[in-house]
Amino acid sequence: MIEWLGSIGLGAVWGWLAGIVLGRARLSWPHISLLAGATLILLAEVVWLTGWPAMCACIAAALIAGAGHLSWMRHLRRRADAS
Repeated sequence: MIEWLGSIGLGAVWGWLAGIVLGRARLSWPHISLLAGATLILLAEVVWLTGWPAMCACIAAALIAGAGHLSWMRHLRRRADAS
């Protein structure tokens, strides 16, 4: 159980940080490739330490946190442009 919670927490933090990188106005290939490589290393570590089911939980948490961060940033940009 604690492995799942750790994987979910790690995925949430990673998704939030990835949302920062992906939310930039100009993305370059080095940023995208480094983010993809770091994500693969992170997921490999999760599989090695906890197994496949916890990796799925980590991916789900990362996707939810990343989408939430991007949505929040979009909302803040619209709000700043309106004022």
